[in-house]
Amino acid sequence: MTAAPPVPGAFDGPLFIVGMPRSGTKLLRDLLNQHSAVGIPRIETEFLPYWFEHWQDWGDLSEQNQFQRFYERVRTSSYFRYQNDADSLISGDVWFSKCADFTAEGVFEALMRHDGLAPEAGMIWGDKSPSYVRHLNALSERFPTARFVHIVRDVRDYCLSIHKAWGKNMLRAAQRWTDDVQSAIEAGKGLEGRVLVIRYEDLLDNPEATLRKIAGHIERDFEPQMTRLSQTAENLGDTAGAVEVIANNQSKYLEALKPDRIQAIEAIAGTVLRSLDYPVSYTGETTRVPPYRQTMYRMSDAFNLVWSDIKRGEFWDRLGLRWKQHRESR
Repeated sequence: MTAAPPVPGAFDGPLFIVGMPRSGTKLLRDLLNQHSAVGIPRIETEFLPYWFEHWQDWGDLSEQNQFQRFYERVRTSSYFRYQNDADSLISGDVWFSKCADFTAEGVFEALMRHDGLAPEAGMIWGDKSPSYVRHLNALSERFPTARFVHIVRDVRDYCLSIHKAWGKNMLRAAQRWTDDVQSAIEAGKGLEGRVLVIRYEDLLDNPEATLRKIAGHIERDFEPQMTRLSQTAENLGDTAGAVEVIANNQSKYLEALKPDRIQAIEAIAGTVLRSLDYPVSYTGETTRVPPYRQTMYRMSDAFNLVWSDIKRGEFWDRLGLRWKQHRESR
């Protein structure tokens, strides 16, 4: 794809795509990457909050030897280990040479521009990391020009999808969705138009209208190829392997979940659902999952994740990686 010509004074990044897992962040990233002026890596970083907290521990990275030590340490993180093509893995020397400065922000931009194939002229660089939905304020402070697209999926389908993918407890999932989505929406209200909230269902129902709205948010013209994927965005769930937007991948909870389970989820998330114009049948008081139950469900979720690794014969390969992900993701 030919890069778009530079647009003097226009927004050129960073663009952060955020949202709960299984909410369409991969699909949205891949559709936006079809735009000639957008380049976002296919692997999510998730490590920025950790970098911000520990940046001083790595010393003066403007010294190339020190930068190389930093490089050897961080390339064991999940972001680099998920690189399928060893030839695409940035070298320490190349990364160092691309840094405009050696702040966490400057080093991150150099990596994202390289891996997202977003050269400086006329290209918007960015990242797709679901967990950053909890860090809008911190990211906006570190990147004063940053813009965000927050994609939200109906919590009932979100709970169903996350249970099918990883066996996670639906009530804990509903509570996490409620807390994180509401917090992100509140944070966005204070960021003066820098956060665009879209619904996953609207993207499925009318991709062009939704992508036109996003194109306006990032100060670029809509391009027709944005509505078509060049390769599959998902390897899990009902859209695994699909190379097109699957319009009917919504409201599956109506058939897959029993009425009492739907009611339990709506009791937790109903207020936020209504604020986003989702239909809600529950009319009772809002409830929360008690802390002790959240702890029990978290332990159960961890066990199910480990068990899935064991069944696939990947336990030992993934043990260290999952621990590192846990440490570096917030």
